[in-house]
Amino acid sequence: MNRRWVLLLLVLLQLGVDAALISQFPPVGRDFIIQLTAGRVSVLDGRRKVYDREAQTTRQAEILGVGDDEVRLLPFNHPPLLLPALGPLSRASPRTAYLLWTLVSLALFAAGTALLTSKLGDDRVSAAQSATVRLGILVFFPIAVALTQGQDTALLFLGASAFVVLLRADRDLAAGAALSLTVIRPHIALGLALPFLFARRQVFLGFLAGSTALFVYSLALVGTEGAAQLIELLRLTSLDGDLPIGSTRMPNLLGFLERSIDMESRALTSAVSWVIWLLFVAISSAWWRALGRRVTVLHVGLLIAGAVVLAPHIHLHDAALLAITATICTFRRCQVARSDWEAPAIALAVASLLLTFVSFSPAPLFDLLLVGAFLLVTVPLTLDIRREFESGIHVGSG
Repeated sequence: MNRRWVLLLLVLLQLGVDAALISQFPPVGRDFIIQLTAGRVSVLDGRRKVYDREAQTTRQAEILGVGDDEVRLLPFNHPPLLLPALGPLSRASPRTAYLLWTLVSLALFAAGTALLTSKLGDDRVSAAQSATVRLGILVFFPIAVALTQGQDTALLFLGASAFVVLLRADRDLAAGAALSLTVIRPHIALGLALPFLFARRQVFLGFLAGSTALFVYSLALVGTEGAAQLIELLRLTSLDGDLPIGSTRMPNLLGFLERSIDMESRALTSAVSWVIWLLFVAISSAWWRALGRRVTVLHVGLLIAGAVVLAPHIHLHDAALLAITATICTFRRCQVARSDWEAPAIALAVASLLLTFVSFSPAPLFDLLLVGAFLLVTVPLTLDIRREFESGIHVGSG
């Protein structure tokens, strides 16, 4: 069967699966309670109390209609960037607020997808084929999870997409500024930015400027007391706290350690995960330094994939970033007139189906499916990097 039809059939299959699963979700996404809690605290108690655990518990109990002592707090431990939007949104009913949030998130995912694929079409790639690739990104299962759960992953996806597109256009300073939007997940943002301190340094300078501006803005929102409370929440959720974060279901190294190794505490598994993540960033930085100006978005695609697997705090919805890795490979193959340009998009579609089954699978099948999905996305990219290294091809920065 023609690869184009295979891609279309896989995308339509995933669309049907997503629709069936979404219909089974509660009317208000579980994780959206976290955003709604932050919005209510900011309105009723003040923004400087947003990271106060007692304030969050009280407002979350009100949302759930239970007593404070019945709440096992789902903590809002994200940067305060979205508080100006969450405050007014929290004045609506939970269902209305969730629907509005979902629509905005879908618009941000669509914008990121449009950016990623804006130059995909040419004489060999028809409008219909480009549309299929775009739909394949939007139905990618982690994106469906982010939408149904009411997560804020769309901003992470948009920032990373804009970063890749601007880097591809050799607009390094602007690319770094776009990357600063990913500080909604600070550990991921720093991991993606630090290697650029050693090559294409304008990217790092743009990131530094953008993230500094966002830090000042955040500090103005919650104050030093709020910032200290956020750090404490992060400590509790990443090391030895009793707040639920679902680490055993994380699709990353930390999740694998929690599922497979009988360590004494979450603090130990978290420490091991952090050490390996920082080692990966250090190795990437050394590689960037050796490459210099030869760093392209292909290398960035591999860095993004590494972040999904090795960053210490990743949930399934954050794996939406893998769609960017696959799209980078698809675009590059179009750019160098490869006849198999659809292959990375097909691999992403198959990976999406594997990740769908991950949601319902126990270990060790859980981990086998994760490894399969990761390899499907990264192997084509790795082969293209190797091919360009061996042949000496270097087409711009793309």
